[in-house]
Amino acid sequence: PLLSVSRSDTAEYCLKRSLRPRLDKSNLSAKFRRNRVRIDLMPKLEAYNPAIRTALVRLSWSAARELEYLDAGVDDVWEDAIIVQPRYLSLNINIVKRLPVALQSHLLRRALYKVKGNTVNIEQTHIQAMESLIHGPTGRSLDLPEGLRFTVEYCRAKLLYASEELSPLPLLEGQHSINIPGETLVSG
Repeated sequence: PLLSVSRSDTAEYCLKRSLRPRLDKSNLSAKFRRNRVRIDLMPKLEAYNPAIRTALVRLSWSAARELEYLDAGVDDVWEDAIIVQPRYLSLNINIVKRLPVALQSHLLRRALYKVKGNTVNIEQTHIQAMESLIHGPTGRSLDLPEGLRFTVEYCRAKLLYASEELSPLPLLEGQHSINIPGETLVSG
């Protein structure tokens, strides 16, 4: 919320109200990327465009509005496109394919978040690889960071941890007699 407020504005505010803000000395160190951006990069960008800070604030507001729109779009299709199972997520490929590309990407990112609990180590290249698999031939899979696997079947894709890989066949325990000729029913 304070992106559009300059450091001099906050210093003036504090001075007028006799406030003494704490100084976090780590903010002075170029050791951290966020500080290198502020200390080194921003002055260089301002040499090219003196209004770069204002432009970046406008860009962040615009991105936030677009993100809100994409979130709402995913909310609208989530229940039709995704089936949440105890050990995995199942995606209806036909529904996902009909979505605009930006919405497909956002849906896949949310699916990853639902399975993994965060999106740490998930990059746009992973999302794009998942999209490629959805639009490609069936029977392919993709290994993702931290043991996740994305597999594509005929009408569905599954997102799960590789250690939870599901067999397409039911688990058969014990011995079963097979009726030949005839039909043999097995539980599961």
